[in-house]
Amino acid sequence: MIGGVRLGVAVLVGWAGAWLWAYGIAVLQPLCEPGSPFWELAENNSYWARDVRWAAVLAVSAVLAAVSRRSWLIAVAVPWLAADIVLDRIDPGRPALLPATLIAGVAVTAVAIPAALRPPGRPLALWIPLACLFTASTIVALESPSDAEPQLALSRLAAYVVCAIATVVCVLASLTPSALQRRWPAVAGLAVGVTLFGLPLPPLVTFGLMVLGAATVVLLREPWGGVRRAAGVVALHAAGLVAVGFVLLFSLLQAGRPFTALAGNEAVNTADSDPSLLIWSVAVAVAWAVLVRLSKAIAATPAAAPASGPGQGARAGSAPPR
Repeated sequence: MIGGVRLGVAVLVGWAGAWLWAYGIAVLQPLCEPGSPFWELAENNSYWARDVRWAAVLAVSAVLAAVSRRSWLIAVAVPWLAADIVLDRIDPGRPALLPATLIAGVAVTAVAIPAALRPPGRPLALWIPLACLFTASTIVALESPSDAEPQLALSRLAAYVVCAIATVVCVLASLTPSALQRRWPAVAGLAVGVTLFGLPLPPLVTFGLMVLGAATVVLLREPWGGVRRAAGVVALHAAGLVAVGFVLLFSLLQAGRPFTALAGNEAVNTADSDPSLLIWSVAVAVAWAVLVRLSKAIAATPAAAPASGPGQGARAGSAPPR
């Protein structure tokens, strides 16, 4: 992508994500606290607005990293998440919507301008598009204890849209123009698959699309090895993501509890869990990227030469030692 296009994409996604995050702080978060007509007790999924806000932060940070091809720019999310926790603790309410949107949007634009106009750096780290992909596939299933909030459906849809756009932007940014010309059908298929996440599909179908999407992201970054290799990669992703996903799912059932405490919110009762879709998605993406890198390193390791036995040290036809 040329500089002007990169800047335009970064600014558009940045302001959309900034508004969604500010809306989550000013409008959605009060629905998740005592005093809300939808509040009953702190339980599983009580703090669903947090995942909406964090999805917006991930999408914007990933796009900033993608348009500059500088993976370290994903660290923009760290101070943003710190500000999110502080504001969650303050509970500013609806009056904060406009100022929070403006401050976040201006800050993102200030980062986007030099990031997008400078010459691109190295290819994006694999875990970043995977994290956006996994978030887009899971955020559409976000629930609250009552599922009665009128803002829930539209806010999770908005979070899905920004994460889906971030996924495609991250994939496009990792391809050269010549590679994009050769592999545009795969990129188009990935975009269609990510779009289907937004439909009310059975969980197994959504998981299958997520597996195909993750395998496509990995295959697009490698030399094309033919249909058999692609089928093998898809099969490995299906088996591996089930294992990694379930292990991390049970390991991170209480991942949101420290952030609930930092934000000063009521602790979830001990008989229930305090998960976070965003933490799970990022953890699976990082773990999977590490496993892909490890498998490539093992495959590239040359086989050790067989040890020479007695009498095999001399070359054939050489004279015996005197």
